[in-house]
Amino acid sequence: MMFEVEQEFVDANNGAVPRIRLLFNTEAPDQNRFNVPRVNEVAAVFVSPDGNDTPPPSRLMMHPRGMALRELEITNPFCTPMSYPLFFANGGFGWDPQGQLDETEMVNESRRRNRISLLEYYAFLIAERRDFSPILHGGRLFQQFLVDGFVKVEQERLEWQRQNQDTLRADSYLGLHDYLDRQSELQGVPRGKTVILASSFNGGDRYFTQAYQDAMAIVREFGTPDLFVTFTCNPAWREIVDNLKPGQAANDRPDLVAKVFKLKMNEFMDDICKKGVLGKVTAYVKVVEFQKRGLPHIRMLLMLREEDKLRTPEQVDSLVWAEIPDPTEFPRLHEIVTRHMMHGPCGNHNSRSPCMEKLKTKCAKKYPMGYSEETVLEEAQKPRYRRRESAPHFVGRNGVRMDSKWVVPYNPYLLTKYNAHINVEVCTSIKCVKYLFKYVYKGHDKANLFVIETNAVEQQPQQQAPVVLDHDEIKNYTDARYVGAPEAAWRILKYDMQDKSHHVERLAVHLEGEQLVYFRENDDDERVIQRAQEAETTLTAWFELNRVDPEARQIVTVIFPSFTLGIRRIRSGRSVKEGMRSEGCIRSLRRSKNDTDSDCCC
Repeated sequence: MMFEVEQEFVDANNGAVPRIRLLFNTEAPDQNRFNVPRVNEVAAVFVSPDGNDTPPPSRLMMHPRGMALRELEITNPFCTPMSYPLFFANGGFGWDPQGQLDETEMVNESRRRNRISLLEYYAFLIAERRDFSPILHGGRLFQQFLVDGFVKVEQERLEWQRQNQDTLRADSYLGLHDYLDRQSELQGVPRGKTVILASSFNGGDRYFTQAYQDAMAIVREFGTPDLFVTFTCNPAWREIVDNLKPGQAANDRPDLVAKVFKLKMNEFMDDICKKGVLGKVTAYVKVVEFQKRGLPHIRMLLMLREEDKLRTPEQVDSLVWAEIPDPTEFPRLHEIVTRHMMHGPCGNHNSRSPCMEKLKTKCAKKYPMGYSEETVLEEAQKPRYRRRESAPHFVGRNGVRMDSKWVVPYNPYLLTKYNAHINVEVCTSIKCVKYLFKYVYKGHDKANLFVIETNAVEQQPQQQAPVVLDHDEIKNYTDARYVGAPEAAWRILKYDMQDKSHHVERLAVHLEGEQLVYFRENDDDERVIQRAQEAETTLTAWFELNRVDPEARQIVTVIFPSFTLGIRRIRSGRSVKEGMRSEGCIRSLRRSKNDTDSDCCC
């Protein structure tokens, strides 16, 4: 039907149906984010073709007979049912921005709104119920539905950021404006518009930059990480297989995979942090990733208490194995290791493996590893785990005979319990700390694409627009954003993308008179100035407390009590000695739950 409409249009304009090819750039510089997808999945790429404003990610074009094309906005209640008629066979309406929440949802009235959000609408549609749901039986169309839904949700958030720039403006962005003014002067073009993507937006550059700084604050307090753990979802888990509909595979139900992995992840975190399977954990950071592999996985950096740190080869061997276990002594572990923990094969056996570097001559992960009769710990080097040549056990994969040189390090207890790919690495080098944290907080998946169009309808050249220097952080975020169905399901279900053991409170550091001053562009100037004069920051509160309390002058910033508490003490007239003990500085830390004291670092 749509092909006929398109053909009718191009015939009327003496053109040809354009043929478009979308190719991934395999030579993209950052393969951790711009890597080529490894699975066949439905995905979306946010693109801004005009190089200016970000367009709606989903535009529904209607072609009534004998009439011109019409476009439906995503806020139109007919948009979703008309896009997926198989899922809405009985008709009905889609999401309506004016849709009211059910009264039962508002019994405990603590909400600021009484309308259904777009995210809540999609979460409602994909919920498991006793009645038949055509959506959950949609297969690849269900994947498209999830991706399309999340892209709409993401676009709504971005549009809110764009429409509320006046609420996000602050004099703290003086540095940004000064930089743009200099660039404008150097390039000889006028300043264009400035669009800020706030740090509270999950996925923006500011969001990940602050998350990285928070993690480094935890490192400064609790020391460098001791373990790097990766836990990947297994689509063959019984909880997934037993709940699939007839004829379905795991990739047909990204929502089910997300729910099961979330439950497994919660139990995994209990084993690590509460039961101390790998030692007593004093702090951790965790992120959820997808990396175009079709399944969610988490990466964790763990800091252990002093007595549990791995300082000797014997201590490493008690937690981390890198050998194929004896099938007679450990039959189940042997089966899991050979299924989930064998790397490759790559190198001469398979030059097209994803781990192969650009020249396709060696593995980026350095496999196969060399033999080692015992674990060797060297300063500023990765550990050489025990891989004994004297204990030969082999497994065949793709016609290649593989031994312990191909084993990815693991913990035998966790691997046996969870039956999944669980990589456990010992961190021994300070040089790897920043690399690991930047790797963990590298940001969302992206795609570097070539768009090749042939036989396109000829268009009249447009008059070239004047060149201006724009700074649009929202456009930078959406230009090459890659969203697959598993990530879409995870985000629609409102699961966290990251977590850390300690809450990090960001404290103000500014010159005199250059503190944060939030205002709207149409605010009265006198009101803005009055508000700025009355506002207290954590830094000005510290100065004020030093002025009124002589004892505060004896405490350096590194161990100074929480600036937030300092503000309260100033207003209540309490001294430094009174109240709860806590510490603060540029990054002050405190336990997320059940602790009364605050820890800090700077």
